[in-house]
Amino acid sequence: MCIKFNANGIFIPAENKNFAKLPLIKKKLKIIGIAHNQKEYFCKINQQCEVIMLSPIFNNLKFSQNKILGLVKFNLISKDWKVNLGAVGGVLTSKILLNKIKLTKAKDIGFKRIN
Repeated sequence: MCIKFNANGIFIPAENKNFAKLPLIKKKLKIIGIAHNQKEYFCKINQQCEVIMLSPIFNNLKFSQNKILGLVKFNLISKDWKVNLGAVGGVLTSKILLNKIKLTKAKDIGFKRIN
């Protein structure tokens, strides 16, 4: 479907644990995956993801307070990851949280805009 719509990348959610190699040889697509722990990280590496978003870093409506990672746990989980890393979950456009993201090795952020 990506090739049909001339997309330049695809997003693989954490629930997709299929290890089959994607037939993307004809067109170079950027593959982005999301992981919540080390096990899902290895799954995304097998799926050849170029960028892996680690979630949730901060408190949000989807995850309870005891399921968020926070800065320390985020850094401990991702310290040996050899892939471009992004932060997702509870990231608002406030200057305080964006400054906290700079304390991690995340190069990308993802957030949902709430009106």
